[in-house]
Amino acid sequence: MALHSPTEDAPPDDPSTWDGDAKIAGRAHEEPPAEDGSHSFRIELTEVVLTRVGDPPDHLLIESWHPDRGRQRRPRH
Repeated sequence: MALHSPTEDAPPDDPSTWDGDAKIAGRAHEEPPAEDGSHSFRIELTEVVLTRVGDPPDHLLIESWHPDRGRQRRPRH
């Protein structure tokens, strides 16, 4: 499964004010039904990513987390 924030363009007059773009991804595992018949899921996260404008605002900054690699931070020019 993946959950992605709404994507908006960075304001052209001040890109540094852009909130960025976020995504989480993982595997959804259905749990046994509850006594009332309702269903629930357990999410095993496999990726978390935040993309935003760097400082200075001449590049993107991509911050991510993966279970096997940990936290990474990389600029994209």
